[in-house]
Amino acid sequence: MKVSEEPRILQDDVRDDWGNTFASGASIVAGDYYTRTTSNTDGSSTYKLVKKKRAIVYKVAVCFVLDTRDKRGAIHISDDIHHDILSNIGCLDVW
Repeated sequence: MKVSEEPRILQDDVRDDWGNTFASGASIVAGDYYTRTTSNTDGSSTYKLVKKKRAIVYKVAVCFVLDTRDKRGAIHISDDIHHDILSNIGCLDVW
């Protein structure tokens, strides 16, 4: 996700453009979501920014910061980094 707002605490219940609901009092960040466009043969993945749909996540979900984009704005990360991110947030039991 590309965060475009400072972290904040919600004053009311909110639903983002992806259908996720967050309760009043939740500490969140908001911005644009990257969706995976390809899995490359070299073990890396390519992601594209989805600018037309606002995404919200809990502030505690922010666990990794990337700032490497190509001239089209896509990010490329290796499967090792991708799995490292997922394992750090408990999405993978073993890597």
